[in-house]
Amino acid sequence: MIIKKLTERLGIDLESEVTKLNKLKTSLDRLHVAIIMQASDEINASKEDLEKIELITISPYKYFYQLHQIRILLLNNNFKEATTIIKKIQKIKHKLSLYEGNMLNHILGIQSLTNKDYQNAIQLLTSIQNDIYKKPEYFYHLAIAYHETEI
Repeated sequence: MIIKKLTERLGIDLESEVTKLNKLKTSLDRLHVAIIMQASDEINASKEDLEKIELITISPYKYFYQLHQIRILLLNNNFKEATTIIKKIQKIKHKLSLYEGNMLNHILGIQSLTNKDYQNAIQLLTSIQNDIYKKPEYFYHLAIAYHETEI
């Protein structure tokens, strides 16, 4: 009741804002699938759509978005910029949801693979909680790490 009155006074259409937030989540999910599939055109289209959404930097999905940005940078071999964002995210790791924390470990595992630090990649990727982070793609990265260490 209070929220309804407050939004009316501020001239905010609450339903419209909820719709925008839902669209943001859908766009992020679409981007995630495109990253996994390494579909460059879809990644670029999703990224452009997301950049048009003003809510993204203040939404509950802001860290989720930053994690996707890191994945895109790693995919494009832009390791320096990816590392810069990773360091920022690690400073606020305590603010991440459990899902985002697991996603960060996946990203750090990918970064370790890139740096040929296979033992660290294995450690990071095996720390992922499969019941929370239900993205089987990390098993692929884990398999690569095991293969490279010839365990």
